[in-house]
Amino acid sequence: MLTSTRRMATSLLVAGLCSIILAPQARSQAKAVSLEELTRSSDVVAVRQVKNMTSEWDETGNRIRTKVLLSVDQYVVGTVNGNELTLYVPGGEVGTVGELYSHMPVFKQDEQVMVFAARDQQQHYRVSAGEQGKFTIQKDQATGKPMIPGHASLEEFTNQVKSTAQRLQSGDQPNH
Repeated sequence: MLTSTRRMATSLLVAGLCSIILAPQARSQAKAVSLEELTRSSDVVAVRQVKNMTSEWDETGNRIRTKVLLSVDQYVVGTVNGNELTLYVPGGEVGTVGELYSHMPVFKQDEQVMVFAARDQQQHYRVSAGEQGKFTIQKDQATGKPMIPGHASLEEFTNQVKSTAQRLQSGDQPNH
């Protein structure tokens, strides 16, 4: 009896350790989206600064969303009337109630960004591919040029997006 109890305890211990070790690997991860996929799925690609953010209940009163107002300097793809673009991002905080959604972009007041966005069924702009459709712009410490960290200078990245959009419009296949 003692042996079977030890075996059971050992089995539970091993199972517990396996679940601890393997759990991080089992979590869902967003599939990496290519620049072509981002561009194809977006109605507009805009560059510049977060001007204002306001969290509110959606039309149904069941979910919280945050309206992010961008002051736009440049539309890389598509256009919106004026120099402001309002994005709707799931989650936020209204009063003492907060909602957080995984894989959604997080914006900060006055942050410099490039966003890929598409209209939803209510004609609201939402960031394409969740957090992958938002790129933070930072100044290169050595040159002072705006950069998309991990990619290229803002100018080079913007040119890549424009080139991709033109290729998609003409129906050309990607260069491999």
